[in-house]
This record gives sequence, C-alpha cells and structure tokens, in this order.
Amino acid sequence: MKIIKYITKNRTTILWVICLLSIVYLTLFYKSSGVDYQIPHIDKIAHFMMFFSITSLGSMIILKKYNNRMRFIIINFIASVSLGGLIEIIQPYFGRGADFIDFYADVLGAIVGVIMYKFIYFKIIKRILK
Repeated sequence: MKIIKYITKNRTTILWVICLLSIVYLTLFYKSSGVDYQIPHIDKIAHFMMFFSITSLGSMIILKKYNNRMRFIIINFIASVSLGGLIEIIQPYFGRGADFIDFYADVLGAIVGVIMYKFIYFKIIKRILK
C-alpha cells in the first residue's frame, strides 16, 4: 500500500527518472539495427524530444516542490544541457560517434522545454488556480 501511495504522489519524478535512464541508454548503449527509416535526421528529432521531455518534467517537479522559483528552472536547464554535452563527450568511449549537431538538438529541446513549461504554467495553470 505504501508503494502505491508513493507512486501516485511522485509519478512525475518517477517519469523523470525513467526518461533520464532512457536517455542514457539510448545515447550510450543502444546500437541501431541499421534500418533506414527514410526520415532525414531522425536522430536529431529524437535528441530534441528526449531533452524537451527531461527539461519539461524537471520543470514540473520544480513547480510542485519549490513553487516555480525561476533559479531552479535555470539550474534544471543548465543540468539538462550539461547532460547533453557530457553524453556527446563520452560517446566515443562507448563505441559511438560524438556529433555536435546532436548537442545542438539537445540544447534546442531543453530551451523549448523551458519555454513550453513557462507558457503552460502562466497561460493555463495560473488561470485554473485563480
């Protein structure tokens, strides 16, 4: 019963951890099967979506825990971007190639994640809470 209460109370945090572990696995350990998806730059889209997700979820956790303090949102953004940079630096040690365009996609995803969070918070959530 305690586990169910914990999961329902902290589902955003659990989703963030799952997202983080997925990013680490997909960017460091996953080897493509060589299937050509006929979508140019699909990996860049994936990088964008991964870092959009982790930054948005991190911002939602901050909203719940710290009541929307902007400095924590900035720290969340910096941590997400740093994770993207660190992944690109250590990928060659895992048999993957480092690609700075992937890093740019990570940064863009993090930026859009913070902007969308701020938009959703100020335009939707604050209106509901009033």
